[in-house]
Amino acid sequence: MSDQTTELEAAAFRRLLHHLNTRRTDVQNIDLMILAGFCRNCLADWYREAAEARGVAMTKDEAREHVYGEPFSQWRSKHQKEDARALAAAVRESAESVGAWLPWCHADYGDAEADAWITHCAESWRSGEHFAFAAFNAAEQFLGSAGLNQRNRPHNFMNLGYWIRASQQGNGIAVRAARLVVAFGFEHVGLTRIEILTALGNRASRCVAEKTGATFEAVARNRLVDRGKPIGAAVYALVPAGA
Repeated sequence: MSDQTTELEAAAFRRLLHHLNTRRTDVQNIDLMILAGFCRNCLADWYREAAEARGVAMTKDEAREHVYGEPFSQWRSKHQKEDARALAAAVRESAESVGAWLPWCHADYGDAEADAWITHCAESWRSGEHFAFAAFNAAEQFLGSAGLNQRNRPHNFMNLGYWIRASQQGNGIAVRAARLVVAFGFEHVGLTRIEILTALGNRASRCVAEKTGATFEAVARNRLVDRGKPIGAAVYALVPAGA
């Protein structure tokens, strides 16, 4: 194989990664596997095998970061379709606790709803209107989610939301996740304000807001609608340090 052929094949590979990571982030690994019999993980494995064949030491995580364009854990946290079943199971488990305040969380939540939500999240990441993150533990169990939504571009702020599956509540996961999302909002999105709106009676959510460092600002009458009924909301906010 000539040097020129190697250079052309390398250029084509780089073009493929750029296409997947910037123009077609909507194409999931499962879509690639169904239609083409390979996915991004396969590309990472082939890349690592090629490196090892040439005496170049490379870990699986290093290879995946090269292919995904970011650490694999970060890519996965942006809600991938592979996690639809895990998401649906966590939602159903949490119908009594989370569902008491968030109507979308119900006992009949299915894989189709989870898949539709994940697709929405991927589209919203591309548009910059909603940044949703999934939380996993070391065993790769889906724990819940936190994210920024309802972007107000004229006034440069977004809303922070979070929920944790019932079996993992009370372990400080929501606070840790919320703090990471807040840092993302200020450092990467460039927001100058992040709001948290929670029902007045949702003490658990209000505790998370307070432990995250948010300042309680007001009670907003009829600010939220719960199952068709307007209810008051506690308004919390965070601003960048020094603001």
